[in-house]
Amino acid sequence: MTYRNFPHDGTIIDLEDVVTYNMEHLPNSQNIPYDKLMFNYKEYLNKNQKYYLYCTKGRKSKKATEILKYYGYNVEQITK
Repeated sequence: MTYRNFPHDGTIIDLEDVVTYNMEHLPNSQNIPYDKLMFNYKEYLNKNQKYYLYCTKGRKSKKATEILKYYGYNVEQITK
């Protein structure tokens, strides 16, 4: 799913590091770097909410989406 056609019914999380996020990011996204999210996902995510995960190349967001779906979170990967 791309940013242009996603339904805007959840929170966009950009998984890039802070420097990369500050250089460029999707509008209305919040930055939680991949490692920080994956080690603390229970602090950042709620299983009753929808999240869209994004990273520049798609590798981190794909991996995070697969893992978090396995744990029961409502997550989708989006690309630019």
